[in-house]
Amino acid sequence: MSEFEVDLLKLHPDAVSVDFFDVSIGYALPEENPPTVIEPSVILRYALTFVHNGEQPMVSRSEAVSLSLVSPLLHPLSLSARGSTPAPGDARHDP
Repeated sequence: MSEFEVDLLKLHPDAVSVDFFDVSIGYALPEENPPTVIEPSVILRYALTFVHNGEQPMVSRSEAVSLSLVSPLLHPLSLSARGSTPAPGDARHDP
């Protein structure tokens, strides 16, 4: 389990798992408040899974973040607009 995954689960104690997808290396700017310095980073999207009272799993909206390759101690930079939050979303149903 990555340190970033552990941090996400600490921030969201009701979450039971983190699913990462669309991992790439490149340059990306947040939708709001772009930084003054642009540097290469790992860009990834993730979603959190929640289960409440033994019901169907609920999956959050996906969140895009940028992790600096130059300064790895920096906090992840959110690339999504402020309206995007990792709150539980629609139920995930088996096909």
